[in-house]
Amino acid sequence: MCPHRLAVCSSTTNRSRFFAGFVLVATTAPASSGVAAPPLDEGAAARRVCAEGPAAAAARAERLRGEAAVTAAGVLPNPSLSIQHQRTLSGPAESETVVGLSVPLGLGGQRFLLQDAARALREQARSEAHATRFDAALAFREAYVAAAAEEARLAVLTRQQAALDALSGTIERLARGGESTSYDLLRQRTQARVHGRLLASARARAAASRVLLAAWTGEAVTLSPEGLAKLAGGPAAQAAAIAQRGATPAPPRLRGLEAAARARELEAEAARRRWIPDVEVFAGYRALSGATQETGHGLSLGLTVPLTFFDHGQGDAARADAEQAVALAAAAGLKRESAARAETASARLGILEAGLAEIERAVAEAAALESQAGRLYAAGEASIAELLDALRAAEEAQLARIDLLEEIALARLAWMRATGTMLDATLDHACGDAVGGTR
Repeated sequence: MCPHRLAVCSSTTNRSRFFAGFVLVATTAPASSGVAAPPLDEGAAARRVCAEGPAAAAARAERLRGEAAVTAAGVLPNPSLSIQHQRTLSGPAESETVVGLSVPLGLGGQRFLLQDAARALREQARSEAHATRFDAALAFREAYVAAAAEEARLAVLTRQQAALDALSGTIERLARGGESTSYDLLRQRTQARVHGRLLASARARAAASRVLLAAWTGEAVTLSPEGLAKLAGGPAAQAAAIAQRGATPAPPRLRGLEAAARARELEAEAARRRWIPDVEVFAGYRALSGATQETGHGLSLGLTVPLTFFDHGQGDAARADAEQAVALAAAAGLKRESAARAETASARLGILEAGLAEIERAVAEAAALESQAGRLYAAGEASIAELLDALRAAEEAQLARIDLLEEIALARLAWMRATGTMLDATLDHACGDAVGGTR
């Protein structure tokens, strides 16, 4: 965090992973012909991000890919139509015609293993769809935290500017009575002008944050101190979520990698089954003809047995085994990384939340100091420098409180990302299983 001396530090965290897509949605959304809809609160806006826009479209595409894999695996193999005609070129004129169908039996059971693998791929696709919506909702919440913090800082700076501007009237009244000097008025005006420039910068940052936030949903989003405080709430909800989910982190992409590993394992087993010949049975009609008339007819039966001497699936099995190893390694790495990130975020939250009570006391004491300094200056017992120092201390205490709440909220979002929960059952339902049916 950067120190504050009547200034605020802008966040340098990059929260624009999905910005381009959401700006496109915002700029192409049709204007409403009726009364403008009321601004969305944080929860409703996050649910809309999961239900509409680029993230939802990408999630639907992922689900379609998974369903397509199951559909493709369930298709029966086509039979083959065979037509043969034989005719003698010398000797008695004779001909033979055979028409029939050839059907593969699939004795090795590969088809059923591939169907199980396709279902695992569908589970992977659903997990990826869940992860896409989950990441989008978290990115939106990060943008919301930044915008709410900027809005809160703007409110503090606006109040401070109003206090500095109002101070000129007090100084002028004291000056007319001989209780102050032109130096006090000059000092106040200089400080007010400098602070006004800082206020303008804060106003620009807050406006930019609001535009960026609205780009996620195409509508205005309500920014309130309560929204920031909700995301920076106490540890009770976090502890309840930990107790409910257990100690093992379960981000959506981890479940997708585990499903991919199961699919590759089944595909490898199906490939190894290719040493069992895929027998085809042929049955047809056979007609024999002489020079002038048909001499006989009957049935033709056949059996085709491929000889699996050289290719018995070892290449495809090796490839599937390698892909399974890659998926398992990625899952193990992600699981370990998520556990470390969750532990880090929990430790960070513990330290940050421990400072909340102290910063609240500092804000209260700074407000009392500001009030007392104003009374002392009006009574001629404090200088303009002491009064401005008191005003600055009160402002810095409030800004420090906002910084702490923002840092706590971002740490909680980091914990959510590592553990795969929003700490909000409604939002988890909207961004997870309900939209598109992850289960």
